[in-house]
Amino acid sequence: MLILLISALKKLYPLSIFFFVRFFSILISVYLVTVHSGNAYASFLLSQDYPYWRGPANASNILLHFKPAARNVNIICDRWPDGSDLRQFGLDAVRLSGAKTEQEKCIAVWRWIRRWTMYTDGNPPTENFKNPRQSRHLNGYIDNPLKVLNVYGAHWCDGLSRVQEAVWRAMGYRAEKIARGTHSMVICQYPDYDNVSRWHWFDVSEGGYFFDQTGHRLMTPNEMNTEFYYWMTGWVYCHHLPWLTHRTKLDLRQGEKLERIWGNWEKPYQDNIRQDNQTVPGWERGPYRVDFGNGRFTYTPDLSDPHWVSGLSKPLKGMAAHQLQPAEKLKPGIAIWDFNTPYIISDAVVELDLKHKNPDDIVRLYLSVDYGKSWQQVWDASKTLRDSNKIRVNICKKFKVTSKNFAPPHLHSPFGRYHYKLKLELIAHENPADCWVKGISFHTTVQHNIFSLPQLQPGKNKITVEGDLDAGSALRISYVWKDPSGNNRKNVTIAEKTPFEYEILAGGKKWEDCVSKSITIEAIPVTGKGNHTLTKEKPAPYTPLPPMRPAEEARKPGIAKIRPLKKNLPSVDTLIKMIQHPENV
Repeated sequence: MLILLISALKKLYPLSIFFFVRFFSILISVYLVTVHSGNAYASFLLSQDYPYWRGPANASNILLHFKPAARNVNIICDRWPDGSDLRQFGLDAVRLSGAKTEQEKCIAVWRWIRRWTMYTDGNPPTENFKNPRQSRHLNGYIDNPLKVLNVYGAHWCDGLSRVQEAVWRAMGYRAEKIARGTHSMVICQYPDYDNVSRWHWFDVSEGGYFFDQTGHRLMTPNEMNTEFYYWMTGWVYCHHLPWLTHRTKLDLRQGEKLERIWGNWEKPYQDNIRQDNQTVPGWERGPYRVDFGNGRFTYTPDLSDPHWVSGLSKPLKGMAAHQLQPAEKLKPGIAIWDFNTPYIISDAVVELDLKHKNPDDIVRLYLSVDYGKSWQQVWDASKTLRDSNKIRVNICKKFKVTSKNFAPPHLHSPFGRYHYKLKLELIAHENPADCWVKGISFHTTVQHNIFSLPQLQPGKNKITVEGDLDAGSALRISYVWKDPSGNNRKNVTIAEKTPFEYEILAGGKKWEDCVSKSITIEAIPVTGKGNHTLTKEKPAPYTPLPPMRPAEEARKPGIAKIRPLKKNLPSVDTLIKMIQHPENV
């Protein structure tokens, strides 16, 4: 009936129908952008005027029942790109490279992505917690550019191409992932020196881009067809990814800290980095080895301060006021905590200082990995436990992760996830005072990309502290590094108002002289002294670093010498004959 009505109206009022349909389609587009802004439908609104390019943060990233002490915490060093946002990463790459022209800017993005990333051993990042019967791309295959940059650091051609595509688009340009055979690459559009806007070909994983015969501009994919890749199958143009929703900034409670190291404690989630045949020259890495990194969240609430309950997911239930002790005998006391991280979890441990006299008392830990929809018991106190005991409980069952295997059925563990909930249950059989937790500490080990951390370099390093602080909270930032003046140089600074900038002076004459070891961020009670430095590094001699080497030298060794050779091209007559036969096209 509706079709007949529209047909009749179209005959009578063709222009009215046209404008009606056009107007209706615009309303649908606006609805999709405003209501479903995390979807790719909103991508047409991107522009170079946007302060950032990302989708809305997942609601699951903030699960604390009470307001955290600090939100959206981010530490930035001006000597290294900020990877918390794709647009900012691109702008920093351009600034640090001194790029001026559009071509130089795009090459700078390509170069810094390669500086940050590594090639895999054939196992791309995978978070396998879905139905094993689903295809690989539907079953945990990770090509999210923010995760590639910050969490894993390693991918093969597909994921690395996606990063450049997303960063260049985030800067307000056009970019597409393309594929040829089984190899993924990327093309980026920008105006050349002659003011003609063209698509330009980049190979991120293999480290290639080529100049045309003039030597002034980079090749287009069509020129690659005719002058270099004419013998291969055609290009396949790939769809865009949806807007990214992974969030890399931190929310911290008082007493909670994150220590990240430029190294690891041999605790990977997925150790998939190929140690040989990396196409990025070693000097582009500075003093840091090709490897995964580890960090550790530690949360130790001060149970002597009544405000520690603000770190809970829900108010205490059945507990004595502000204590981890049952209020009444034979009735359970419950405390629940949420743990969320921008980095994937590789280990999790709970430490308890427990007083437990009666063998019939119940002390249990429960774990939820589905936001509290279901719980499983992961530990209970032994009946032989007596008096005060310091107990260490590992709650993280593991499995070896590859791109082809899957999590064991019914695995209930924080391993390979970004969140979990813990519930402590106490039931006193007789006297509640004989069953209580005097102290508790949570340790969550994560995997991150070493090259995403805000590293120090010889000379003056401007550190910026970003975040939204609660009125009673501050941040303590601790850097530890090695340079010619000492093996464990340290700076500890308190930020009570944000944003806050301060300076760290590191010694050395070359990049390799300064090796960052760790950076720790901790939410603490406000001191009332304002922004200040507790531990200041001693002055150290340094020499300004030389300019970056030419980007052409950062290509895969040997590739810079490759140039298209006209003598290898087939003649026009040969090409015409070839395309006259459908089987050759």
